[in-house]
Amino acid sequence: MALEYTLMIESSLKLTEVTNLLSHIQDFESQSDYLKAPGIIIYIDYADQEDKAFVKDYFHFTPSLSLCFVQDKFADFSDAHANLIKATMTLLKTSSSNAILDFNGDTVLLRKIKEQLFIYQDESDFWKPFLLDLVPPPYEIALTTQQEVTNDKGDRFIYLEPAVAKFIKEIAVFKKTSLDEIVNAWLKRDIELIESVK
Repeated sequence: MALEYTLMIESSLKLTEVTNLLSHIQDFESQSDYLKAPGIIIYIDYADQEDKAFVKDYFHFTPSLSLCFVQDKFADFSDAHANLIKATMTLLKTSSSNAILDFNGDTVLLRKIKEQLFIYQDESDFWKPFLLDLVPPPYEIALTTQQEVTNDKGDRFIYLEPAVAKFIKEIAVFKKTSLDEIVNAWLKRDIELIESVK
């Protein structure tokens, strides 16, 4: 059984351009209708109508490209995940548009909103410190309910208690925005209030 990751991205690149771009990454090989890298196979296609509608409804952008990363469950996870992130970062560098990377269609791992990149820690087994090192700054760690996360430099990231996370998620769904945007807006208001009484 394979594990699947999907990158949906707004891009003006054509399929051949994406294949050419990714085939220049070390250890990536172009095959007849897919790319192969250690631990992972990459299928590149235009986003279909169903994908476009889903992403538009839930993430408020319309993807043009869909990359399906299929990982053999017996493959070395470190190699497979590193190659997944290398491919994703290569494509994100070519566009200032929106993108989303998910695992099995239900767990968001990474999201790009305009110029802002968010790393989602809800999938705690995925984002190891060596993978975070492959993501060029700036990026923000999205809030998580599962664990405290640090990178190799020892930076500490904030996490939410389950009841707080549930409350904020409900508001984010209602407002059709991300947890990050809700929490940042609240904190900015709190900072302004504190500054006003100094």
